[in-house]
Amino acid sequence: MDHDIENYYRTAEKLCRHAGEVIKEAFYQDKLVEQKSSIGDLVTETDKKVEDMVVRKLLEIFPSHEFIGEENTAAGKENILSDKPTWVIDPIDGTNNFVHRFPFVCISVGLLIEKKPVVGIIYNPITDEYYHAIKGQGAFCNGERIHVKKTEELKDALLCTEFGSSRDKDILDVKLGNMRKIIDYVHG
Repeated sequence: MDHDIENYYRTAEKLCRHAGEVIKEAFYQDKLVEQKSSIGDLVTETDKKVEDMVVRKLLEIFPSHEFIGEENTAAGKENILSDKPTWVIDPIDGTNNFVHRFPFVCISVGLLIEKKPVVGIIYNPITDEYYHAIKGQGAFCNGERIHVKKTEELKDALLCTEFGSSRDKDILDVKLGNMRKIIDYVHG
């Protein structure tokens, strides 16, 4: 089956930019916040609105495609990754930041075909940073090609981490232990 990857990308780009407008407008407003699995795992009405909007429009344009959305998954929808074109959507990646008006939030959308990534978009409408990649074409930020730094030593790399949403003691102990191992390795 032939796939028009460029068309998929252009459609997703328009939707992500529109979703970005919705996110940016809501960013400065008071929010209705709900807790999902823990105090670190939040959802807002904007998360739900953006996911519904993006899925509804993609389904209208590509009715044979599948969808995996963070909020639908959190609400209990079962997701099975098949070989069909499957859109994976996090409507507001960084909901805690969004709730606290910390500007590191984005919409993240990816497309997998035969379980392989072919399109990826990350758009932060607050800082107006738009990242995208299309299989075989490279990765870009605001239209400029980007590359991974050619660092060979871990001590020369910039490492970023986060705790995730779980506040389970055993899970946090593992994460903190892993961070300690990295620090010990780098400064060994």
